[in-house]
Amino acid sequence: MTELVVATSRTPIRLPRLRMGEWISAIFLAALVLIALTAPWITPFDPLGQDLTNALALPTLRHPLGTDDLGRDILSRLMLGTRVSIEVGFGSALLALLVGTSLGLWAAYRRGIVAGAVMRISDVLLAFPAVLLAM
Repeated sequence: MTELVVATSRTPIRLPRLRMGEWISAIFLAALVLIALTAPWITPFDPLGQDLTNALALPTLRHPLGTDDLGRDILSRLMLGTRVSIEVGFGSALLALLVGTSLGLWAAYRRGIVAGAVMRISDVLLAFPAVLLAM
């Protein structure tokens, strides 16, 4: 990966150049966050509103992703579901950051047996596949 150098008065700051896939991923993530933040105002239909006469409708211009078995608009439900997914993702990352940093600082401060115990616990957690721990 090539680097972009930004000259300042002190030392140069090296910023990594992003490849095309990284740009696409960043734009997609920004769009998801924007949809999650504005979902209550931009959803075309009430995501909880039922219309049994329109149940299991195929995609149309009115309902671009169709409806579910209770006639609820799938696009509206996906847009509001994005909020929950992002909250869970960031919440779990924040929790992992807080717990990991706290345990690491405690182990570094106490050393000895405490550091060894924290290290063995982290070794056990790292031995499991990430998907298994996520479940």
